[in-house]
Amino acid sequence: MSVQNRCPFCFEKLTLQNVHFRCVNTGVGGCEPVRDEVYARYARLSEAPLRAAVFASGGKAHRADCPKCQTVSTIPACPACHNDLPYFPDEDNSLIIAVAGARNAGKSHFLGVLIQTLQHQFSEYFEGTIAALNDLTGLRFERDFQRYLYDHLTIIPVTPSARSNRSVRLPLVYRLSFSSGKWLGRRRRDITLVFLDSAGEDLEKSETMVFQNPYLALADGIIFLADPLQIRAVRETMPGRELPERLPYDQLQLLHRLITFINARKKLKKGEPIATPLAFCFSKIDLVGDRIDPHLLSVSPHRGFWEKSDGEFSNELWLGQADRWLSPQVMGYIQSSFRHIGFFGISALGNSPDPAGRLRKGIHPIRISDPLLWLLNHHGLIPAKRSPGARHAI
Repeated sequence: MSVQNRCPFCFEKLTLQNVHFRCVNTGVGGCEPVRDEVYARYARLSEAPLRAAVFASGGKAHRADCPKCQTVSTIPACPACHNDLPYFPDEDNSLIIAVAGARNAGKSHFLGVLIQTLQHQFSEYFEGTIAALNDLTGLRFERDFQRYLYDHLTIIPVTPSARSNRSVRLPLVYRLSFSSGKWLGRRRRDITLVFLDSAGEDLEKSETMVFQNPYLALADGIIFLADPLQIRAVRETMPGRELPERLPYDQLQLLHRLITFINARKKLKKGEPIATPLAFCFSKIDLVGDRIDPHLLSVSPHRGFWEKSDGEFSNELWLGQADRWLSPQVMGYIQSSFRHIGFFGISALGNSPDPAGRLRKGIHPIRISDPLLWLLNHHGLIPAKRSPGARHAI
């Protein structure tokens, strides 16, 4: 869990002393709405919207009096972006997940299908819900993900660089509410889940990463997507098959840049592993289904908990696959750079689109939520147990 006490929207450092509050007396005879220039800058709006006034706390914690109408407010707001905060800085309930990978690795499809899947999975298996925490998150999901994947059944266009579309830099922020299971006393848990998406183009140069994606070093978990069809050892086993054009660089160079960036930001000593857990995921595994163990294409058994036997067995299989596909030098570098690493394979779509980009066979994800559930378990948010009869790692 994040203990960085930062705004989940703009990542401003927060303290109980610098948190602002929003006036709640907005009815007849109350405070008039004001043009919120601070929020407009955050949301990249051409005109500042009328919103309830935001004011400094005067050093008070958890509640403050509006200086204009004297009404007590308990709604905290970020002083830097004026978004309402889902928690106070002394509360530890946010999880920041960075999704990274090269161009065309499938990051947008992964994120869009993952969020849609969670809305059903958490309701059915975790007795919970996932909901957008602000209007910008809801609107961006509808505009950038839902309208392509689910409204029109088409693939999502390549994510534009944050240099050309600044909204890409805005995180997707959700409230995740669920029962933690009998292992944790069946108590309710509410956490703020922050997804940080990035265009592959923004990770291709170190200087661009520093400027456009400074938040990457703040993540509580990293999901890195690697396209197996961009790996030489995989392509060599597919003679005569139509393959995507090779990238002008090795996609794992981006992971190297990310590791270097995090090491510098966290000021780690040489050889000191990064504590942030890494979920290393091969994407589009439906396209290499005849080259992997059939178990890796099976329905995920993580329902209401992290199924340890399957998690260990699948990790062992993907680790072996990575050893065959990647060089010993690359594998050694990845494994020595992170203290906690899990290997996964996912498919967001489950099948290939037609030449026009239409998903005529629908969307049938394969193990899309496994990396996130692993991270939730790592941070103690969902329980882990072994089911009778589950396959075990050797």
